[in-house]
Amino acid sequence: MEKLAVFKVTDNGMFICGYFDTKEDAIRYLTEVGKMINFSMQHQLVGEYIIVPTLYYNLQQINITK
Repeated sequence: MEKLAVFKVTDNGMFICGYFDTKEDAIRYLTEVGKMINFSMQHQLVGEYIIVPTLYYNLQQINITK
């Protein structure tokens, strides 16, 4: 499944913030992060973010019983 991944870029690397189905959803997330920075004093969220198209797989173990 294709999704958009949002990453925060730091000196220590890139950290995944989440996966989103649409560009609008990813931008809405970043808008909320901006609000948290400005109005909730969440200064640790300040920085660069990138949105990357990804192929997303959620693989899980299947229980097979006989």
